[in-house]
Amino acid sequence: MKATVTKPFKGVKTGEVYPTQFTFGDNVDGNLAQVAVDNGWAVSDKTDATHAPSPPPDRYVERGGAVSKPRVRRGRKS
Repeated sequence: MKATVTKPFKGVKTGEVYPTQFTFGDNVDGNLAQVAVDNGWAVSDKTDATHAPSPPPDRYVERGGAVSKPRVRRGRKS
């Protein structure tokens, strides 16, 4: 996948160790492109910039029409 950056962010390119600062108009590819598109930092080169951003990742759950993070139990196990 390839994408064009719409908001500045730091990310680690495939095969590298240290993050790179990406700015508006930069092109990213691979897994980094998918993450950037999912977070609204970039648009996929396959779509137009006027399309709505992709839905939230699977780690969020829809409850009663609102999207929220899953509940996490804290404390000791009984």
